[in-house]
Amino acid sequence: MKLTGTRIAKFDVNKDELLRDKNNFCVDCAPGEPGELLFPIKASVPTSRFIGYNDAAATKKKILNDAFAKGDR
Repeated sequence: MKLTGTRIAKFDVNKDELLRDKNNFCVDCAPGEPGELLFPIKASVPTSRFIGYNDAAATKKKILNDAFAKGDR
């Protein structure tokens, strides 16, 4: 989804976690595979900001760092 930057990452439903490659980056999901939709967080783009929850631990749990490239969120 080039306009919005969203991507679907491969998801292991048995382990309840995203799959990572040998470089520890997420793997793009192929059609028909279990996946999780990820939205980029960019402070400079108001529509892509994530302010978070009242609970800092819950907020931290929802933000994925270094998903597809070093430094992305």
